[in-house]
Amino acid sequence: MDFEIKLAMDQDIIDCCRTAVDESVRTEPENWPVWAKYCMQSGPAYSGWYRGSLIACAGVHIVRPGVANGWLVLSDALEGSPPVGCVRALIVAIKDILLSLKEICELRTIRTFCLKGNAQAERLIYILGFRRLRKETETRFYYRWAG
Repeated sequence: MDFEIKLAMDQDIIDCCRTAVDESVRTEPENWPVWAKYCMQSGPAYSGWYRGSLIACAGVHIVRPGVANGWLVLSDALEGSPPVGCVRALIVAIKDILLSLKEICELRTIRTFCLKGNAQAERLIYILGFRRLRKETETRFYYRWAG
């Protein structure tokens, strides 16, 4: 099988941060183990693999009953021109996970954000079904999942 989703392990998240597309993630290696542990303890987390290579980690932080913050770290294996089948499989898998988590965790709202100026992240967030909220800061746009 070319594409596979697994329950994430701490080390998967750390490895994905090490090779993250988003440079701001790569610049703070001292925070990766703490953040990975937090991700694992605050809600379900998954890793995406393509032909044996880690390409992404994603999950949700359960904030309070019915509300979660979604997160996603993309590996630099997706930079440039990744195979179309890989990207499609990743998008379908994330959408399926969001739908499952909405039901299993009884979520009414899944929120996320991306840094302003990251057009690739904004496009992916939109494709996944998130819609931008009016709320924003100097550096971030905020979104709510419309699924």
